[in-house]
Amino acid sequence: MNQFYQKILKVFLVMLVLIATNCNVLTAQIIRCGVDDLTPAQVQTIQDQLTQYLSLGKSALASQLTIPVAVHVIRYNNGTGDVSDQAIANQITVLNTGYTSTNFQFVLYSTDRVNNTAWTTHYAGDANETSMKQSLGVDPSHVLNLYLCAAPTSSVGALLGYATFPWMYSESSYMHGVVIESASVPGGSETNYNEGKTATHEVGHYLGLFHTFQNHCNTPGDAVDDTPYEYSPAEGCPSGRNTCPQEGDDPIHNFMDYSYDACMYEMTSGQSARMNLVLPVYKPSLYGV
Repeated sequence: MNQFYQKILKVFLVMLVLIATNCNVLTAQIIRCGVDDLTPAQVQTIQDQLTQYLSLGKSALASQLTIPVAVHVIRYNNGTGDVSDQAIANQITVLNTGYTSTNFQFVLYSTDRVNNTAWTTHYAGDANETSMKQSLGVDPSHVLNLYLCAAPTSSVGALLGYATFPWMYSESSYMHGVVIESASVPGGSETNYNEGKTATHEVGHYLGLFHTFQNHCNTPGDAVDDTPYEYSPAEGCPSGRNTCPQEGDDPIHNFMDYSYDACMYEMTSGQSARMNLVLPVYKPSLYGV
Protein backbone atom coordinates (compact mmCIF):
# COMPACT_ATOMS: atom_id res chain seq x y z
CA MET A 1 0.00 0.00 0.00
CA ASN A 2 1.54 3.33 -1.04
CA GLN A 3 1.87 6.29 1.30
CA PHE A 4 -1.11 8.15 -0.20
CA TYR A 5 -3.55 5.34 0.61
CA GLN A 6 -1.95 4.85 4.02
CA LYS A 7 -2.69 8.50 4.82
CA ILE A 8 -6.28 8.14 3.60
CA LEU A 9 -6.71 5.06 5.76
CA LYS A 10 -5.36 6.85 8.83
CA VAL A 11 -7.74 9.78 8.32
CA PHE A 12 -10.64 7.35 7.93
CA LEU A 13 -9.71 5.52 11.14
CA VAL A 14 -9.44 8.78 13.06
CA MET A 15 -12.90 9.76 11.83
CA LEU A 16 -14.31 6.45 13.00
CA VAL A 17 -12.80 6.98 16.45
CA LEU A 18 -14.25 10.49 16.67
CA ILE A 19 -17.69 9.29 15.59
CA ALA A 20 -17.60 6.41 18.08
CA THR A 21 -16.46 8.72 20.87
CA ASN A 22 -19.22 11.21 20.10
CA CYS A 23 -21.81 8.45 20.10
CA ASN A 24 -20.60 7.26 23.48
CA VAL A 25 -20.89 10.76 24.88
CA LEU A 26 -24.44 11.08 23.56
CA THR A 27 -25.39 7.66 24.88
CA ALA A 28 -24.00 8.48 28.31
CA GLN A 29 -25.83 11.82 28.40
CA ILE A 30 -28.18 12.15 31.32
CA ILE A 31 -31.90 12.34 30.53
CA ARG A 32 -33.81 15.29 31.99
CA CYS A 33 -37.07 13.35 32.52
CA GLY A 34 -38.16 9.73 32.23
CA VAL A 35 -41.88 10.46 31.84
CA ASP A 36 -43.30 9.11 28.58
CA ASP A 37 -45.26 11.51 26.40
CA LEU A 38 -48.86 10.57 25.64
CA THR A 39 -50.31 10.17 22.17
CA PRO A 40 -52.86 12.75 20.93
CA ALA A 41 -55.61 10.15 21.50
CA GLN A 42 -54.50 9.59 25.10
CA VAL A 43 -54.36 13.33 25.74
CA GLN A 44 -57.85 13.67 24.29
CA THR A 45 -59.15 10.95 26.61
CA ILE A 46 -57.89 12.93 29.61
CA GLN A 47 -59.40 16.11 28.19
CA ASP A 48 -62.77 14.39 27.76
CA GLN A 49 -62.72 13.27 31.38
CA LEU A 50 -61.95 16.80 32.56
CA THR A 51 -64.74 18.21 30.40
CA GLN A 52 -67.18 15.64 31.73
CA TYR A 53 -66.29 16.64 35.30
CA LEU A 54 -67.13 20.27 34.57
CA SER A 55 -70.34 19.27 32.77
CA LEU A 56 -71.58 17.78 36.05
CA GLY A 57 -71.54 21.26 37.59
CA LYS A 58 -68.36 20.67 39.57
CA SER A 59 -65.54 23.18 39.78
CA ALA A 60 -61.78 23.46 39.76
CA LEU A 61 -59.64 24.14 42.81
CA ALA A 62 -60.13 27.82 43.66
CA SER A 63 -58.05 28.32 46.82
CA GLN A 64 -54.47 27.72 47.83
CA LEU A 65 -53.50 24.19 48.77
CA THR A 66 -50.41 23.31 50.80
CA ILE A 67 -49.23 19.82 49.94
CA PRO A 68 -47.23 17.86 52.56
CA VAL A 69 -44.07 16.26 51.20
CA ALA A 70 -42.53 13.06 52.57
CA VAL A 71 -38.88 12.95 51.51
CA HIS A 72 -37.13 9.58 51.22
CA VAL A 73 -33.33 9.69 50.89
CA ILE A 74 -32.11 6.43 49.36
CA ARG A 75 -28.37 5.94 49.89
CA TYR A 76 -25.96 3.22 48.79
CA ASN A 77 -25.45 0.23 51.09
CA ASN A 78 -22.29 1.86 52.48
CA GLY A 79 -24.15 5.06 53.40
CA THR A 80 -22.82 7.27 50.62
CA GLY A 81 -25.17 9.35 48.52
CA ASP A 82 -26.78 11.14 51.45
CA VAL A 83 -28.65 14.45 51.17
CA SER A 84 -28.49 16.88 54.08
CA ASP A 85 -31.50 18.27 55.92
CA GLN A 86 -30.49 21.74 54.74
CA ALA A 87 -30.47 20.65 51.09
CA ILE A 88 -33.94 19.12 51.58
CA ALA A 89 -35.20 22.36 53.14
CA ASN A 90 -33.72 24.29 50.20
CA GLN A 91 -35.49 21.94 47.80
CA ILE A 92 -38.86 22.68 49.41
CA THR A 93 -38.08 26.40 49.11
CA VAL A 94 -37.30 26.01 45.39
CA LEU A 95 -40.59 24.17 44.90
CA ASN A 96 -42.52 26.94 46.61
CA THR A 97 -40.76 29.60 44.55
CA GLY A 98 -41.53 27.75 41.32
CA TYR A 99 -45.21 27.43 42.17
CA THR A 100 -45.69 30.97 43.52
CA SER A 101 -47.99 31.89 40.62
CA THR A 102 -50.23 28.86 41.25
CA ASN A 103 -52.54 27.69 44.04
CA PHE A 104 -49.97 25.15 45.21
CA GLN A 105 -47.38 25.37 47.95
CA PHE A 106 -45.43 22.65 49.75
CA VAL A 107 -44.35 21.85 53.28
CA LEU A 108 -41.97 19.19 54.56
CA TYR A 109 -44.00 16.45 56.23
CA SER A 110 -41.27 13.92 57.07
CA THR A 111 -37.78 12.76 56.15
CA ASP A 112 -36.36 9.25 56.27
CA ARG A 113 -33.11 7.71 55.13
CA VAL A 114 -32.38 4.15 54.09
CA ASN A 115 -29.32 2.34 52.73
CA ASN A 116 -30.24 0.25 49.71
CA THR A 117 -28.08 0.19 46.58
CA ALA A 118 -30.69 -1.69 44.53
CA TRP A 119 -33.28 0.99 45.27
CA THR A 120 -31.06 4.03 44.77
CA THR A 121 -29.91 2.69 41.36
CA HIS A 122 -33.28 1.27 40.34
CA TYR A 123 -34.56 1.08 36.79
CA ALA A 124 -37.80 3.04 36.33
CA GLY A 125 -40.62 0.54 36.19
CA ASP A 126 -38.74 -2.41 37.66
CA ALA A 127 -39.34 -4.48 40.79
CA ASN A 128 -36.91 -2.33 42.80
CA GLU A 129 -38.98 0.78 42.17
CA THR A 130 -42.08 -1.09 43.28
CA SER A 131 -40.51 -2.49 46.45
CA MET A 132 -38.98 0.90 47.32
CA LYS A 133 -42.31 2.71 47.03
CA GLN A 134 -44.25 -0.07 48.73
CA SER A 135 -41.85 -0.04 51.67
CA LEU A 136 -41.41 3.72 52.07
CA GLY A 137 -44.49 5.42 50.62
CA VAL A 138 -46.39 7.56 53.16
CA ASP A 139 -50.17 7.96 52.77
CA PRO A 140 -50.09 8.65 48.99
CA SER A 141 -53.72 9.82 48.99
CA HIS A 142 -52.79 12.86 51.12
CA VAL A 143 -49.00 13.20 50.86
CA LEU A 144 -46.57 13.78 47.99
CA ASN A 145 -43.78 11.21 48.26
CA LEU A 146 -40.44 12.50 46.95
CA TYR A 147 -37.69 9.91 46.48
CA LEU A 148 -34.07 11.11 46.27
CA CYS A 149 -32.05 8.41 44.51
CA ALA A 150 -28.35 8.48 43.64
CA ALA A 151 -28.64 6.97 40.16
CA PRO A 152 -32.12 6.20 38.79
CA THR A 153 -31.99 4.81 35.24
CA SER A 154 -34.17 3.86 32.28
CA SER A 155 -33.82 2.28 28.85
CA VAL A 156 -32.48 5.58 27.50
CA GLY A 157 -29.85 6.09 30.22
CA ALA A 158 -29.36 7.88 33.52
CA LEU A 159 -32.33 9.94 34.67
CA LEU A 160 -32.57 13.27 36.45
CA GLY A 161 -36.10 12.35 37.43
CA TYR A 162 -39.50 10.94 36.63
CA ALA A 163 -43.00 11.03 38.13
CA THR A 164 -46.45 9.49 37.98
CA PHE A 165 -49.37 11.29 36.39
CA PRO A 166 -52.35 11.57 38.76
CA TRP A 167 -54.54 9.33 36.57
CA MET A 168 -52.07 6.44 36.37
CA TYR A 169 -53.14 4.72 39.60
CA SER A 170 -55.87 4.87 42.21
CA GLU A 171 -55.40 7.65 44.75
CA SER A 172 -54.20 5.33 47.48
CA SER A 173 -51.63 3.49 45.35
CA TYR A 174 -48.10 3.57 46.78
CA MET A 175 -46.82 3.93 43.21
CA HIS A 176 -47.71 7.62 43.19
CA GLY A 177 -44.84 10.04 43.69
CA VAL A 178 -41.77 11.75 42.29
CA VAL A 179 -38.26 10.34 41.89
CA ILE A 180 -35.29 12.65 41.34
CA GLU A 181 -31.54 12.23 41.24
CA SER A 182 -30.05 13.24 44.58
CA ALA A 183 -27.42 15.39 42.86
CA SER A 184 -30.14 17.59 41.31
CA VAL A 185 -31.19 19.19 44.62
CA PRO A 186 -30.02 22.77 45.28
CA GLY A 187 -26.24 22.76 45.63
CA GLY A 188 -25.93 19.23 44.26
CA SER A 189 -23.18 17.99 41.98
CA GLU A 190 -25.16 17.63 38.72
CA THR A 191 -23.73 20.45 36.59
CA ASN A 192 -26.41 22.68 35.01
CA TYR A 193 -29.12 20.75 36.83
CA ASN A 194 -28.38 21.45 40.49
CA GLU A 195 -30.75 24.27 41.41
CA GLY A 196 -33.64 22.01 42.38
CA LYS A 197 -35.70 22.60 39.22
CA THR A 198 -35.87 18.87 38.42
CA ALA A 199 -38.24 18.45 41.35
CA THR A 200 -40.27 21.45 40.13
CA HIS A 201 -40.57 19.82 36.71
CA GLU A 202 -41.53 16.38 38.02
CA VAL A 203 -44.08 17.76 40.49
CA GLY A 204 -45.70 19.40 37.47
CA HIS A 205 -46.28 15.92 36.03
CA TYR A 206 -47.54 14.72 39.40
CA LEU A 207 -50.15 17.50 39.28
CA GLY A 208 -51.15 16.77 35.67
CA LEU A 209 -48.90 18.84 33.40
CA PHE A 210 -47.37 17.52 30.19
CA HIS A 211 -44.06 18.53 28.64
CA THR A 212 -44.24 21.75 26.63
CA PHE A 213 -43.19 19.72 23.57
CA GLN A 214 -45.99 17.16 24.04
CA ASN A 215 -47.29 16.08 20.59
CA HIS A 216 -44.62 18.20 18.87
CA CYS A 217 -46.38 20.79 16.66
CA ASN A 218 -49.64 18.85 16.55
CA THR A 219 -52.94 19.64 18.25
CA PRO A 220 -53.62 19.54 21.18
CA GLY A 221 -49.97 20.06 22.09
CA ASP A 222 -49.63 20.09 25.89
CA ALA A 223 -53.36 20.91 26.29
CA VAL A 224 -52.49 24.38 27.64
CA ASP A 225 -53.42 27.43 25.56
CA ASP A 226 -50.70 29.84 26.70
CA THR A 227 -47.63 27.65 26.16
CA PRO A 228 -46.47 27.94 22.52
CA TYR A 229 -46.13 24.74 20.51
CA GLU A 230 -42.65 23.19 20.60
CA TYR A 231 -41.43 20.36 18.40
CA SER A 232 -38.67 19.00 20.64
CA PRO A 233 -37.17 19.58 24.08
CA ALA A 234 -34.78 22.47 24.54
CA GLU A 235 -31.27 22.00 25.92
CA GLY A 236 -29.18 24.68 27.53
CA CYS A 237 -30.87 28.08 27.15
CA PRO A 238 -31.41 28.62 23.39
CA SER A 239 -32.89 32.14 23.24
CA GLY A 240 -35.20 32.76 20.27
CA ARG A 241 -35.68 29.06 19.52
CA ASN A 242 -38.75 28.45 17.36
CA THR A 243 -39.43 24.89 16.21
CA CYS A 244 -43.13 25.05 15.22
CA PRO A 245 -45.07 27.10 12.63
CA GLN A 246 -47.63 28.23 15.21
CA GLU A 247 -47.26 31.66 16.81
CA GLY A 248 -44.70 32.15 19.56
CA ASP A 249 -41.13 31.15 20.32
CA ASP A 250 -40.49 27.91 22.16
CA PRO A 251 -41.21 28.17 25.91
CA ILE A 252 -37.60 27.46 26.90
CA HIS A 253 -38.03 29.17 30.28
CA ASN A 254 -40.97 27.00 31.27
CA PHE A 255 -40.48 24.47 34.06
CA MET A 256 -41.98 21.76 31.82
CA ASP A 257 -39.28 22.04 29.14
CA TYR A 258 -35.78 20.48 29.34
CA SER A 259 -33.62 23.61 29.62
CA TYR A 260 -30.81 24.06 32.14
CA ASP A 261 -32.03 24.89 35.65
CA ALA A 262 -30.76 28.48 35.40
CA CYS A 263 -32.99 28.98 32.35
CA MET A 264 -36.21 27.65 33.90
CA TYR A 265 -38.43 30.04 35.85
CA GLU A 266 -41.91 30.17 34.27
CA MET A 267 -45.25 28.55 35.06
CA THR A 268 -48.12 29.97 33.00
CA SER A 269 -51.64 30.83 34.12
CA GLY A 270 -52.92 28.14 31.75
CA GLN A 271 -50.75 25.52 33.42
CA SER A 272 -51.98 26.68 36.81
CA ALA A 273 -55.59 26.39 35.64
CA ARG A 274 -54.96 22.90 34.32
CA MET A 275 -53.54 21.71 37.65
CA ASN A 276 -56.49 23.30 39.44
CA LEU A 277 -58.83 21.14 37.34
CA VAL A 278 -56.81 17.92 37.26
CA LEU A 279 -56.44 17.67 41.01
CA PRO A 280 -60.12 17.47 42.04
CA VAL A 281 -60.80 14.97 39.25
CA TYR A 282 -58.00 12.51 39.98
CA LYS A 283 -56.65 13.32 43.45
CA PRO A 284 -59.47 14.93 45.47
CA SER A 285 -58.20 13.43 48.73
CA LEU A 286 -55.05 15.52 48.41
CA TYR A 287 -57.08 18.53 49.50
CA GLY A 288 -59.53 16.82 51.80
CA VAL A 289 -62.49 16.19 49.51
